[in-house]
Amino acid sequence: MKRGRLVRSKAWGILLASLIAVFGMVPKQLPAAGFQLPNMDAENLPTASLFDVPSDVRLGPLLGFEFGGISLQRSADDPFPMVYDDGLTQVLATSDFLDPEMESGFRYSIQLFNLCEHVVPGLDTELTYYEVGGEVAYEILDASTLPTTNIVPVFFKTIPATPEPSEEFSLRSNLDSVEWNLGYRPIAGLKLIGGVRWLGVKEHFNHLGGISGDGFFSQSDNEYTGGQIGLEGMIWTNGVFRFFGCGKYAFLNNDVRGFSTMRNTSITFDDDIDSNLVDLEFGVSGAIGRYWTIQVAYQGLILDDVAAILPQSNTLDAFGTNDQTPVYSDVSWHGLHYGITFTY
Repeated sequence: MKRGRLVRSKAWGILLASLIAVFGMVPKQLPAAGFQLPNMDAENLPTASLFDVPSDVRLGPLLGFEFGGISLQRSADDPFPMVYDDGLTQVLATSDFLDPEMESGFRYSIQLFNLCEHVVPGLDTELTYYEVGGEVAYEILDASTLPTTNIVPVFFKTIPATPEPSEEFSLRSNLDSVEWNLGYRPIAGLKLIGGVRWLGVKEHFNHLGGISGDGFFSQSDNEYTGGQIGLEGMIWTNGVFRFFGCGKYAFLNNDVRGFSTMRNTSITFDDDIDSNLVDLEFGVSGAIGRYWTIQVAYQGLILDDVAAILPQSNTLDAFGTNDQTPVYSDVSWHGLHYGITFTY
């Protein structure tokens, strides 16, 4: 049994039990939350705020679209010696000179509310997609600024046959996420979540000789699929501004593929491993008229067992056999997502 298989089985059981509880024991009428919004007539509230009202009027919205962006910074990998001098006696640079910078991308979401008004009031569904990434680090090392004549980089436990006075390094990292969720609102301001999740983490680590242009290239692809559970809640609102939080836990399987290649040799690596994701959001939204809101929120992702590309270069052997087993590390992303939402 692979690591994490038991955890994933238990998590599927929790999700199944939650869905049975949600869809098998649903009240016909939603209970009131026991609070009133200050000086606000519920029927005149912005549409997006109706979910926080302890009244059947909050079942009014039917459709929502969100368009926006997302900016995340990937955590850095543990540093290791990467660049030496001519005699391989002095470390000139460790891998942390390629620490990732923040990158931005797009985020889209579509929501359908109150799917079964007369059977399961408060049942929603949501499809969300976002992508973020690119060249997160780039550096040129020049021997003229270092105590050496040539630069000697180590790439998958291999050094160039003819070292050169300069080397160009680049690290690319892309994160894509798709999730489809069902949500149930047992009381005003609270939504229980269950659904499916796909994540893709693709990374490239390359370097080129400054004179010859000889290239050393590598890539890792992590494809995660599985389920998730969570909840979303309103923390405070006055009917126009709203503070909210959302937490989700995903139990995933990671299908890993990758390679490294240079002038006269190449290798592949692949594996299959269970993994987990923690997804956190805390933010604020403000209404613009009846149907539009703008929002900004902290976005945090903590992902287990990622075959990040830099650690592979420190562990796998370019002159070894094919189908080597990659090494894994935990990777996190932190930043913001922001956008405008139309709720009708």
